[in-house]
Amino acid sequence: MKKQALVALALASTMILASCTQPAAPAPQPATPAPPAATTPEPAPTPAEPSVTEPEEIRGTGVPIYIYSNSNAELFHDPLEALAAEYGFVVRSVFAGGGAITDRLIAERHNPTANIVYGLNVFLRHSLIVNDVIIPHEPAWAGVYLPRELDHPQGFYHATDTTAIFLTYDSTQLSPDEAPTDWPDLWNDERFHGLYQFETALIGGTTRMVLSGILSRHLDPNGHLGVSDEGWNEIRQFYQYGIPNTGAVDLFAQMVDPNTTVIMGQLHDGGIPSREEQYGITAGVVIPDVGVPLVIEALALTSNTTNQEEAKRFLDWLTPERVAQIRGISDPDPRFQNLPVQIMDWNTVAENIEAWVEHIYLTYLP
Repeated sequence: MKKQALVALALASTMILASCTQPAAPAPQPATPAPPAATTPEPAPTPAEPSVTEPEEIRGTGVPIYIYSNSNAELFHDPLEALAAEYGFVVRSVFAGGGAITDRLIAERHNPTANIVYGLNVFLRHSLIVNDVIIPHEPAWAGVYLPRELDHPQGFYHATDTTAIFLTYDSTQLSPDEAPTDWPDLWNDERFHGLYQFETALIGGTTRMVLSGILSRHLDPNGHLGVSDEGWNEIRQFYQYGIPNTGAVDLFAQMVDPNTTVIMGQLHDGGIPSREEQYGITAGVVIPDVGVPLVIEALALTSNTTNQEEAKRFLDWLTPERVAQIRGISDPDPRFQNLPVQIMDWNTVAENIEAWVEHIYLTYLP
């Protein structure tokens, strides 16, 4: 399911009164001015927003800058470097998995190479913040393209785009009317026992978002690791009634395999279209009333680095709209049409996710 038909969040509008002037013209007597009550307001403009220099007007000086990220090199870094060069920026990219990039940034923090970090997720960026790898900085486009609530509240990073995490199923084996309506249905409704796959490797961003989406509903400061007993019981049942993916087999490969009962599981939205084509499946997706978890892609400025002014200039140029252009996304706004977003306490999640994962490994995984 591609990102399309995205809707922008409604902004509060303001009304201003138009000032009317009479054109100078010869007349036998002066025109009678309109009474104040008859003054008609002009259509409301968009509320005042931060002034943004058009990215086409921003040009680099040729000083090299380095961007580290976990975004696919061929699909993001290569076209980014080529497009940036047209505007005078000399960009060098370092690409690896999210965990590897985070570890490298932390290892290099006292003698950094990276100027900019792109991608990752809220958990990994939290590690960069507490290790003083990234610093607060507000690019010129902050708050213009995307809602402020997606940015870090202290400005350590600013959102550019998002990826939705879905519970998806093979609609040829399960109709929308028969499908679950939320993740807890998988273990609370015995009709779905043994029909869904869960991941046994908990390092992936998608898996951690699924777990966070479940545990965030049961936060309790007096509970174990900040989660209530009810929340941990939900996790216990999640693993009890599902099918473990011990061989790292693609979910859609499992769906078409007649030797398995798996017909549903987790997947990020960007991975669905190619798999539908590859495996001949039309995927259905579950949209819970509480919303779907979103991985927030973001840009951040590193600390203790050289060429910081050029890096700031580049961040002003690399707007969410530009990122969407490079990645082939139709719109930088992450909110899908009629798709609710699950609200989570990201600070609590980021501070506890490692402990949650360790507890799950030790206690609940088969």
